[in-house]
Amino acid sequence: MAVEGWLPWSAGGATVHAPFIEEAGSPVLLVGRLESEQLLRTGHAWAESPASGELGSLRIGGTLWPVTADACLDSLQTFRLEHAECRDCWGPLRSHLVGLRVDFVVLSDPRTGVLSTIDPDEYAAARPDPLVAAGLRIRQHLNADHQDDLLTFGARLLGVDRSRLAAVTVEWIDGDGLELAVIDGVGSAIRRLPFRLPLAGVKELGDQLHHLLTESC
Repeated sequence: MAVEGWLPWSAGGATVHAPFIEEAGSPVLLVGRLESEQLLRTGHAWAESPASGELGSLRIGGTLWPVTADACLDSLQTFRLEHAECRDCWGPLRSHLVGLRVDFVVLSDPRTGVLSTIDPDEYAAARPDPLVAAGLRIRQHLNADHQDDLLTFGARLLGVDRSRLAAVTVEWIDGDGLELAVIDGVGSAIRRLPFRLPLAGVKELGDQLHHLLTESC
Protein backbone atom coordinates (compact mmCIF):
# COMPACT_ATOMS: atom_id res chain seq x y z
CA MET A 1 0.00 0.00 0.00
CA ALA A 2 1.11 3.57 -0.57
CA VAL A 3 2.96 5.47 2.12
CA GLU A 4 0.10 7.96 2.19
CA GLY A 5 -3.07 8.83 0.32
CA TRP A 6 -6.88 8.75 0.48
CA LEU A 7 -8.97 5.61 0.85
CA PRO A 8 -12.54 4.71 1.80
CA TRP A 9 -12.35 2.87 5.14
CA SER A 10 -15.24 0.50 5.88
CA ALA A 11 -16.26 0.17 9.51
CA GLY A 12 -19.44 -1.39 10.85
CA GLY A 13 -21.46 -0.94 7.68
CA ALA A 14 -20.38 2.70 7.25
CA THR A 15 -17.65 4.14 5.05
CA VAL A 16 -15.28 6.90 6.10
CA HIS A 17 -13.24 8.64 3.41
CA ALA A 18 -10.03 9.77 5.02
CA PRO A 19 -6.41 10.59 4.28
CA PHE A 20 -3.85 8.31 5.89
CA ILE A 21 -0.13 7.96 6.44
CA GLU A 22 1.74 4.76 7.24
CA GLU A 23 3.88 4.52 10.36
CA ALA A 24 5.84 1.27 10.82
CA GLY A 25 3.33 -0.65 8.70
CA SER A 26 0.25 0.74 10.48
CA PRO A 27 -2.00 3.22 8.65
CA VAL A 28 -2.89 6.30 10.69
CA LEU A 29 -6.10 8.05 9.61
CA LEU A 30 -6.78 11.76 9.99
CA VAL A 31 -10.49 12.28 10.68
CA GLY A 32 -12.97 14.61 12.32
CA ARG A 33 -14.15 14.21 15.90
CA LEU A 34 -17.43 12.50 15.01
CA GLU A 35 -15.71 10.16 12.55
CA SER A 36 -13.12 9.31 15.20
CA GLU A 37 -15.86 8.44 17.70
CA GLN A 38 -17.66 6.31 15.10
CA LEU A 39 -14.53 4.42 14.11
CA LEU A 40 -13.38 3.77 17.67
CA ARG A 41 -16.88 2.69 18.70
CA THR A 42 -16.87 0.12 15.88
CA GLY A 43 -13.37 -0.97 16.82
CA HIS A 44 -12.28 -2.32 13.45
CA ALA A 45 -12.05 -1.28 9.80
CA TRP A 46 -10.71 -2.34 6.44
CA ALA A 47 -9.77 -0.71 3.16
CA GLU A 48 -8.81 -1.83 -0.33
CA SER A 49 -6.22 -0.05 -2.42
CA PRO A 50 -6.97 0.65 -6.09
CA ALA A 51 -6.08 -2.28 -8.33
CA SER A 52 -2.74 -2.22 -10.09
CA GLY A 53 -2.59 -3.76 -13.56
CA GLU A 54 0.24 -6.03 -12.45
CA LEU A 55 0.16 -6.36 -8.68
CA GLY A 56 -3.58 -6.49 -8.15
CA SER A 57 -5.50 -4.94 -5.26
CA LEU A 58 -4.50 -5.07 -1.62
CA ARG A 59 -7.03 -5.30 1.20
CA ILE A 60 -5.96 -4.63 4.76
CA GLY A 61 -7.98 -4.62 7.95
CA GLY A 62 -7.62 -4.68 11.67
CA THR A 63 -8.39 -3.08 15.00
CA LEU A 64 -8.57 0.65 15.58
CA TRP A 65 -6.94 2.65 18.36
CA PRO A 66 -6.74 6.35 19.25
CA VAL A 67 -3.36 7.90 18.47
CA THR A 68 -2.53 10.12 21.43
CA ALA A 69 1.00 9.92 22.81
CA ASP A 70 2.24 8.81 19.41
CA ALA A 71 1.08 12.11 17.94
CA CYS A 72 4.34 13.67 19.07
CA LEU A 73 6.04 11.93 16.13
CA ASP A 74 7.27 14.55 13.69
CA SER A 75 5.77 12.73 10.71
CA LEU A 76 2.30 12.72 12.29
CA GLN A 77 2.54 16.35 13.28
CA THR A 78 3.50 17.26 9.71
CA PHE A 79 0.69 15.07 8.36
CA ARG A 80 -1.85 16.86 10.55
CA LEU A 81 -0.58 20.33 9.62
CA GLU A 82 -0.47 19.61 5.88
CA HIS A 83 -4.13 18.62 5.88
CA ALA A 84 -5.29 21.46 8.13
CA GLU A 85 -5.84 23.72 5.13
CA CYS A 86 -5.94 21.09 2.40
CA ARG A 87 -8.52 21.84 -0.32
CA ASP A 88 -9.17 18.12 -0.75
CA CYS A 89 -10.09 17.68 2.92
CA TRP A 90 -13.74 18.55 2.62
CA GLY A 91 -16.19 18.39 5.53
CA PRO A 92 -15.51 19.01 9.22
CA LEU A 93 -12.09 19.88 10.61
CA ARG A 94 -9.84 16.83 10.67
CA SER A 95 -8.08 16.95 14.00
CA HIS A 96 -8.13 13.35 15.29
CA LEU A 97 -5.66 10.59 14.49
CA VAL A 98 -6.89 6.98 14.51
CA GLY A 99 -4.47 4.12 14.00
CA LEU A 100 -5.19 0.76 12.39
CA ARG A 101 -3.34 -2.21 13.85
CA VAL A 102 -3.19 -4.51 10.82
CA ASP A 103 -4.61 -7.98 11.52
CA PHE A 104 -5.04 -9.27 7.97
CA VAL A 105 -3.65 -8.52 4.51
CA VAL A 106 -5.02 -10.07 1.33
CA LEU A 107 -3.65 -9.62 -2.19
CA SER A 108 -5.88 -10.26 -5.22
CA ASP A 109 -4.13 -11.50 -8.38
CA PRO A 110 -5.18 -9.20 -11.28
CA ARG A 111 -5.18 -12.04 -13.83
CA THR A 112 -6.78 -14.94 -11.97
CA GLY A 113 -8.57 -13.25 -9.08
CA VAL A 114 -6.91 -15.71 -6.70
CA LEU A 115 -6.56 -14.32 -3.17
CA SER A 116 -3.26 -14.65 -1.31
CA THR A 117 -2.86 -14.01 2.40
CA ILE A 118 0.18 -11.98 3.50
CA ASP A 119 1.58 -12.28 7.00
CA PRO A 120 0.81 -9.00 8.86
CA ASP A 121 4.32 -8.92 10.37
CA GLU A 122 5.89 -9.24 6.92
CA TYR A 123 3.58 -6.51 5.63
CA ALA A 124 4.58 -4.22 8.51
CA ALA A 125 8.27 -4.82 7.85
CA ALA A 126 7.99 -4.24 4.09
CA ARG A 127 8.65 -0.82 2.63
CA PRO A 128 7.11 0.58 -0.57
CA ASP A 129 9.28 -0.13 -3.60
CA PRO A 130 10.40 3.12 -5.27
CA LEU A 131 10.16 1.71 -8.82
CA VAL A 132 7.11 -0.54 -8.85
CA ALA A 133 4.63 2.32 -9.25
CA ALA A 134 6.57 3.70 -12.23
CA GLY A 135 7.64 0.29 -13.52
CA LEU A 136 5.16 0.02 -16.40
CA ARG A 137 6.05 3.45 -17.76
CA ILE A 138 9.80 2.73 -17.47
CA ARG A 139 9.51 -0.66 -19.18
CA GLN A 140 7.43 0.75 -22.01
CA HIS A 141 10.04 3.45 -22.56
CA LEU A 142 12.99 1.03 -22.50
CA ASN A 143 11.30 -1.51 -24.76
CA ALA A 144 10.09 1.08 -27.28
CA ASP A 145 13.03 3.48 -27.41
CA HIS A 146 16.05 1.39 -26.39
CA GLN A 147 15.57 -1.90 -28.20
CA ASP A 148 18.99 -1.61 -29.83
CA ASP A 149 20.67 -1.15 -26.45
CA LEU A 150 18.67 -4.06 -25.01
CA LEU A 151 19.75 -6.35 -27.86
CA THR A 152 23.37 -5.46 -27.21
CA PHE A 153 22.79 -6.00 -23.50
CA GLY A 154 21.18 -9.42 -24.02
CA ALA A 155 23.89 -10.58 -26.43
CA ARG A 156 26.62 -9.66 -23.96
CA LEU A 157 24.79 -11.40 -21.13
CA LEU A 158 24.51 -14.64 -23.08
CA GLY A 159 27.86 -14.32 -24.80
CA VAL A 160 26.36 -14.63 -28.28
CA ASP A 161 26.25 -12.49 -31.37
CA ARG A 162 23.30 -10.09 -31.27
CA SER A 163 22.22 -11.27 -34.75
CA ARG A 164 21.08 -14.51 -33.10
CA LEU A 165 18.56 -12.64 -30.95
CA ALA A 166 15.08 -11.72 -32.15
CA ALA A 167 14.33 -9.35 -29.27
CA VAL A 168 15.18 -8.48 -25.70
CA THR A 169 12.51 -6.90 -23.51
CA VAL A 170 12.32 -5.69 -19.94
CA GLU A 171 9.53 -7.71 -18.31
CA TRP A 172 9.77 -6.43 -14.76
CA ILE A 173 11.67 -3.81 -12.81
CA ASP A 174 11.78 -2.95 -9.12
CA GLY A 175 14.16 -1.37 -6.67
CA ASP A 176 16.34 -4.48 -6.46
CA GLY A 177 16.76 -5.34 -10.12
CA LEU A 178 15.09 -6.14 -13.41
CA GLU A 179 14.02 -9.15 -15.46
CA LEU A 180 14.88 -9.46 -19.14
CA ALA A 181 13.15 -11.73 -21.65
CA VAL A 182 15.78 -12.79 -24.19
CA ILE A 183 14.17 -14.22 -27.34
CA ASP A 184 16.11 -16.18 -29.97
CA GLY A 185 15.30 -18.74 -32.65
CA VAL A 186 14.71 -21.47 -30.06
CA GLY A 187 12.47 -19.66 -27.60
CA SER A 188 12.75 -17.20 -24.77
CA ALA A 189 14.41 -17.14 -21.39
CA ILE A 190 13.94 -14.84 -18.41
CA ARG A 191 17.07 -13.51 -16.72
CA ARG A 192 16.89 -11.76 -13.34
CA LEU A 193 19.59 -9.08 -13.01
CA PRO A 194 20.09 -7.59 -9.54
CA PHE A 195 21.27 -4.01 -9.17
CA ARG A 196 24.57 -3.41 -7.45
CA LEU A 197 22.69 -1.57 -4.67
CA PRO A 198 18.95 -1.26 -3.99
CA LEU A 199 17.53 1.89 -5.57
CA ALA A 200 16.22 4.67 -3.36
CA GLY A 201 14.40 6.32 -6.26
CA VAL A 202 13.81 6.43 -10.01
CA LYS A 203 16.61 8.99 -10.52
CA GLU A 204 19.21 6.34 -9.65
CA LEU A 205 18.01 3.95 -12.34
CA GLY A 206 20.18 5.35 -15.16
CA ASP A 207 23.43 4.81 -13.27
CA GLN A 208 22.44 1.28 -12.29
CA LEU A 209 21.50 0.33 -15.86
CA HIS A 210 24.83 1.73 -17.06
CA HIS A 211 26.61 -0.34 -14.41
CA LEU A 212 24.80 -3.52 -15.50
CA LEU A 213 25.68 -2.89 -19.14
CA THR A 214 29.33 -2.25 -18.23
CA GLU A 215 29.49 -5.45 -16.17
CA SER A 216 28.13 -7.46 -19.09
CA CYS A 217 30.95 -6.34 -21.39
